[in-house]
Amino acid sequence: LVRSALSQAGVLLLDEPDDALDADGAALVRRLIESRPVTALIVTHNRALAEYMDEVWYLEQGRLVQAGPPGDVLHGDGPAARFFAPSAAA
Repeated sequence: LVRSALSQAGVLLLDEPDDALDADGAALVRRLIESRPVTALIVTHNRALAEYMDEVWYLEQGRLVQAGPPGDVLHGDGPAARFFAPSAAA
C-alpha cells in the first residue's frame, strides 16, 4: 500500500488491500483510492469495499458473469448478491 501511495502509476491493481486490517486501516485504503487520480482494479471479498466502488465486476471461473454499479450488482438475487450475502450463523 505504501508503494501504491508513493507511485505515479495510472492504474493500481490491489488484491484484498484491506484484508487483516482494522477499521482505521480499511479507511486508509479507501482514502488512498479516492485521493489518487488513478484507475483502481480491486479484488475483494469485502462487501463494504465493493459497495464503495464505481463499478463491480463479478467473475466465476475466470469469466465475467455480472457487471454494473454496486447498487445493481450487490442487491437482488444475482450471483454477486448471493456471493456477498452475509452467511447464516451455523
